[in-house]
Amino acid sequence: MPTIQQTIEIAIVVATFTTIAMSIYHLANIVQHIKPSKSKYASLFAPFSLLSSSIYDEKGNYHRVRFGWYFSGAIASFLTLMLLST
Repeated sequence: MPTIQQTIEIAIVVATFTTIAMSIYHLANIVQHIKPSKSKYASLFAPFSLLSSSIYDEKGNYHRVRFGWYFSGAIASFLTLMLLST
């Protein structure tokens, strides 16, 4: 029978993989919804393009915001797992 700590660690591992998968999904959709007139800027400033909402259309901005939340959740759950495993 698993202990409570083992159960919590398993739940956090599942949460980490889920948030990473959702981050990848939303990041793939961000790339598909760049405005045609702004595609040059998006390729030049790729690391900073997630900070600018004017590069994307409405769906792109939706996925950009969701990516931020899921990526933050992935980092938080990963750090929580690292702290619990020590």
